[in-house]
Amino acid sequence: MKISKRQTWKAFLVFTMMAAIFGLLAENKLLAGHSFPDGIIQQERTVTGKVTSAEDGLPLPGVAVIIKGTTTGVSTDQNGNYSISVPATAQTLVFSFLGMETFEAPIQQRSVINVVMQPSVTMVEDVVVTALNITRQKKALGYSIGELSAEAIERTKENSVINTLAGKVPGLLIQPNASGPAGTSRVLLRGYNQLSGSNDPLYVIDGIPFDNMKFGESGMYGGIDQGDILSTINPADIESISVLKGPNAASLYGSRANNGVIVITTKSGKARKGIGITASTSYTADTPLLFPDLQNVYGQGSNGTLDVGLDGIPYTSKGMPYSWGPEMKGQSVLDWSGKVQPFNPQPDNMRDFYQTGHTSSTSIALVGGNENVNARLSGTYDDISGIQPTNDITRYVINMRTGAKLSDRLSVDAKATFVKQRVTGRMQMADMQGNPGYALTLMPRNIRTVDAMNI
Repeated sequence: MKISKRQTWKAFLVFTMMAAIFGLLAENKLLAGHSFPDGIIQQERTVTGKVTSAEDGLPLPGVAVIIKGTTTGVSTDQNGNYSISVPATAQTLVFSFLGMETFEAPIQQRSVINVVMQPSVTMVEDVVVTALNITRQKKALGYSIGELSAEAIERTKENSVINTLAGKVPGLLIQPNASGPAGTSRVLLRGYNQLSGSNDPLYVIDGIPFDNMKFGESGMYGGIDQGDILSTINPADIESISVLKGPNAASLYGSRANNGVIVITTKSGKARKGIGITASTSYTADTPLLFPDLQNVYGQGSNGTLDVGLDGIPYTSKGMPYSWGPEMKGQSVLDWSGKVQPFNPQPDNMRDFYQTGHTSSTSIALVGGNENVNARLSGTYDDISGIQPTNDITRYVINMRTGAKLSDRLSVDAKATFVKQRVTGRMQMADMQGNPGYALTLMPRNIRTVDAMNI
């Protein structure tokens, strides 16, 4: 059969139209099942919300909010609020906080996601210590409380009692000072409560409130941190530490407890047959973790040059503690020590200053008593060496605690503590050249630390 040109063109047009229709249908099907990159189909959108604690309903600052499967995330502010930009492909937000259960929230089409986080570890026992050393059932308390047992304290192996709480009680921030093992720590319970004045919590030892007096503090322009009362308490003598949180805890001790309360209970004698003896020893080592990134191209000098002596040899000046000189290419230079040496970078001159610190602690305790009288005598020897050379601590602690039940309504509890401590090489703090960290940052990059330390 002969096909005319007109029929051929009609068939071609019909085929073309059908192909176009099928192509559009296929494209729509692909579009429906394909996620395009951000900016092509959908733009990023912002999700906001607030994170609170299930314990007391207070906001949680510092909670990490991360898009699942990525490293993109933000942290909540002091009021527990967050704001994060999420791409169209994001499906889940992950909320994590030290001491809390990790929580995953589906994003869906929501723009506001509020989260209530649950504690990950129950650190409280059925019976806890409250005001005036009184024990009560946890479920009968009207405020949040966290507790650390003697076993948990012993496992931590910290020099300072307060540092044993770091990372173990939700909402409690412990920041050790940079002054070494005999220094103080900054303690914040549920964030800042006032702009001026102290934000330290109230400390209660064996039912007696006291102010954690600091023996010396550093300021903006230097000073020496000489420790506090808490730094002299032996962790091996602690029975438990309770942290009272929430506004209702303040009612137990008045306005002094507005920043929270930390209750410390020390070990006492127990009714037993004969005398019990316990002994322990521990050894820990400390090394610096992080160092700043410093340039290793230009050495000591100024304006990119070095002064030249009459003998034609360039020399560096002792009074020029900066690296504004020429490039270090191994050229001969008369350095600050009076020796002609190659002008080379010393990339590890800051690291070489520090040493491996160690802490050696030995304790022994005698325990005895009966139903009416009990006693406990303990002694501890600490030998501590910091990561800064010459920073050494020798400490002797003797504790004696006795108790007697005089009647059903009257009992006596007495405690005596003797502390002898010798500390050498306490470092200067803050923006002062006596602070090793400050001086090492300014030290020219061509100076070998071993030469400077042997002066």
